[in-house]
Amino acid sequence: HNEERCMEMLEYVGLETKKHEKAKNLSYGQQKLLEIARALIADPEILLLDEPAAGVNLTMLKKIGDLLKKLRSQGKTILIIEHNMEFIMNLCDTVVVLDYGQEIAVGAPHQVRKNKKVLDAYLGNIDVKIVT
Repeated sequence: HNEERCMEMLEYVGLETKKHEKAKNLSYGQQKLLEIARALIADPEILLLDEPAAGVNLTMLKKIGDLLKKLRSQGKTILIIEHNMEFIMNLCDTVVVLDYGQEIAVGAPHQVRKNKKVLDAYLGNIDVKIVT
């Protein structure tokens, strides 16, 4: 049963062809997908992810984003800690922005991206495009 569940999650994240590979031999992005698969094996109520977009190329970034959107559409609650604001703004329904541990904004992405404190702390003059 455990092996079956593991294979199911590898397929879910798109790593079924890597089932015989050692994790250390996977690309960095594939290792991120493997981390998500490992977390999903236990079917958690809340999935907590720490910087899933950090250090991956644009192709893998899209793959991770699509996977998280799929999880969300299936009713999974996901709490993400992430510095890639564009990734977050295009993925999340609600965004909480912290600056040095203090909450400076909370709300829908289109609200948060206009918040002066957020602009000053993180976005500067960057125009984050919200893709729906």
